[in-house]
Amino acid sequence: MDILLIFRFLILGISCATVTSTTVVSGVFQVTDVNVSYANAQETCGCYNATLATEDQLETALAKKFQTCKWGWIQEKQLVMVRAVDDAACAQNSTGIVKKHIEAERVFCYKHNAVKGIFQVTIAEKYSLMLEDGDKVCEGLNSTFATEAQLTNAFNAGYETCRTGWVKEGKNLLPRYTSDPKCGNRNIGILSVKALDGFSDVFCFRNELMNTNIYTAFPAFNTKINHTEATELCSSFRDVLANKEQIQAANISAIVPKGVTTIWYQNGIAVVVNQTLHLQPHLNDTNITAAVYCYDPLAQDYIPYIKEKTVWRKIIMGCILAGIFVILLCAALCMKGNQFKCCHDKKHSTCNEVVESNQSYVPPIPTWNTTGSYHPVKEVIDAKYQNPHQISIHNHQPAIRPEMLKYKSHFYDNLSYIKTEDE
Repeated sequence: MDILLIFRFLILGISCATVTSTTVVSGVFQVTDVNVSYANAQETCGCYNATLATEDQLETALAKKFQTCKWGWIQEKQLVMVRAVDDAACAQNSTGIVKKHIEAERVFCYKHNAVKGIFQVTIAEKYSLMLEDGDKVCEGLNSTFATEAQLTNAFNAGYETCRTGWVKEGKNLLPRYTSDPKCGNRNIGILSVKALDGFSDVFCFRNELMNTNIYTAFPAFNTKINHTEATELCSSFRDVLANKEQIQAANISAIVPKGVTTIWYQNGIAVVVNQTLHLQPHLNDTNITAAVYCYDPLAQDYIPYIKEKTVWRKIIMGCILAGIFVILLCAALCMKGNQFKCCHDKKHSTCNEVVESNQSYVPPIPTWNTTGSYHPVKEVIDAKYQNPHQISIHNHQPAIRPEMLKYKSHFYDNLSYIKTEDE
C-alpha cells in the first residue's frame, strides 16, 4: 500500500481492501467490501487505480453478461444494479441497469384550496398587497394574475373565501358561496369590496390546477434536486409536497411534462414510463451508503459462470426422462411374450444346454408321427405268384386287403391300386 492509499485510509477514512474474486468485464467491476456515500465513492475507486463508472460503461459491460446483486454508486449520482439474468432476490426479477433514484427533475406540489385553477395568495394576516403587486406575485408562483371571469368560473364550482383579493381588472372581490355573518355580512355572490388603504390579497390562476390541486414545479436551471431541496421548492410556492394518496386519487398524467422521467413526491420518487407513474419509496439521500461501481480500462476481464434457471430445469427433466427409460428397460428384460417371466413354468433345459453340461449325452431317436390316411403294410404275396418271371401278375386280380373295400374313395397300399365300385 503506497503513501496515497495510507492517506486515504487514515485521513479520509476510506477502506482500500483488496478486491478478490470479483467480476471484471470491459474494465467494470464492483467494490462490495465497503459501503460508502456518494461523496466518498470516487475516492473509493481511486484506491484501486480506477474511476467511478458511468452508465454508458455499465451498458458496455452488461452486453457481455456482466451482472451483480448489490446496489452501487455510479458517476451520475444514482444507485443502480446491473442484471443480465432475472432473479427474484436481485432487483425483483428486473434485468438491465436497474436504477434506484435519489434525485429527480421535477416536484409534485400540492396546493390547498384551489378550485378550477384559482387560488388566493396571502402574504400576512394583515392585507399587504396592492393591485400593482398582482402580476409579480403570481408570476413568482408560476401562475398568472387571475381575471374576473376565471374567478367567476371557480365560484360557480363552489369556490369561496373569507378574504378579499385583487383581480386583473383592478377590482377587489370577495367570492361567497354560502352565507356567513363573519364573511361579507351574510351576503352571497362575488362581492365587490373597497380595499382598505389600497391593500388586499391577490387571486392567481394556474392552468394545471383546473382539475386537480397537484402541479409540477422545477428547480432553477433544470438541475436535479434531492428530497430536502424538493420540499423547499414547494414551500417557496406556499405549498407542500404531494403525498402518495393525493397522487393516486388525482388523474395527473396529463400534467406530467414530456421528456420528464423522475418527479419527487412526499413519499419518494415517481418514475415516468410511457406517461405512467411508478412510485418508488423515499431514500434518505444524506445517509445512503452502498457499494461502488468502478472502471479501470487496463483491468483484465474475468467472467464467472452465470447459473441460469433453465440449467436446473434441463437437469430435472433429464433425470425424469432417464428414470422413465430405466423403468421401461427393466420391464422389457422381464417380459417373455406378453407375460412376465415370473408367470411362466420353470424353463426346461434345451439339448444344447444338456450337451454343454454333459459331453456324454446321446440324443434320443425321433419318433415319427404316424397319423394320416396312408399306412404302409407288410407285403403279402400268394404262393402261386412266387415266381414273377413265369407268371404275369397282369392276368390276375390284385391282392388287396379286404378292409379297404369298405370305403368309397381311392386307397393306396404298397402293392396295388383299386378303384371304387361307382367308377
